[in-house]
This record gives sequence, C-alpha cells and structure tokens, in this order.
Amino acid sequence: VQAIDIAQKQFGGKATDLELKRSHGAPAYEVELHDGAKKHSVYIDAISGKVLSRKTENERKSAVSPAISLERAIEIAQVKVSGQVLDAELDDDRSRIRYEVEILSAADRVQHKVVIDANNGNVVASYIDRD
Repeated sequence: VQAIDIAQKQFGGKATDLELKRSHGAPAYEVELHDGAKKHSVYIDAISGKVLSRKTENERKSAVSPAISLERAIEIAQVKVSGQVLDAELDDDRSRIRYEVEILSAADRVQHKVVIDANNGNVVASYIDRD
C-alpha cells in the first residue's frame, strides 16, 4: 500500500499498523511507525497520498522486531485474498508475533482475515472475518 511508503519516507521508522479510516468524510489511511524511541501515527489521504496529520508519542515498551515488513505481509495476504486492504497490524500478544491483515475481497466483497507469521512469512490462517 502506497501510504506505508509515503509515511516511512517522510517520517522514518518501521510500519507496524495500517488502517483505512474516514477523515472528514474522505477515506484516509492511518499508518503507525516505530523508530525505537518514538511512535508516529500518520494520517494519509487514501486518494491523493497527501499527509493530513501526524501525532508523535514516546515509546512505552520496546518494539518487537519482526523478520518481515508490514509491506511484505500485505503482499503475502493479497496473494491469498485479492482485494482492498482495510487493516493490517503487527500482533505480539501471543507467544509468536504475527501480522493480521483484513481484506475486502474483490471477488465476493466479503471481509477476509489473513494471519501471517512475522518471522517467516508463512500464512498461519485465512478465513472470512465475521466481526
């Protein structure tokens, strides 16, 4: 997703979260970046690619370091389910770190979730997300 590239080029850090939202009625991506000391939340217009705003906070805990990037996880998920990425995030709540990618399928317009191991890029699960 282009919003990740835009955010990383302008503010540095590594993307760990991407979410499609509405900002003043228009679609916008929120990209979360971590640079080790700070967390940046960057809002980018989903159509024009213009940076709408940014919020920076000090990190409270040390960020995990996955072997594959968020961008690569999204590519892997879109091979499994082709469509529009609605949300993608690094989840380190369990014993393994993984990416959870939510995609609105181009084929059936149904929301799917693809779970990818963040250390090796393997698809752990893929299912229709009814939440």
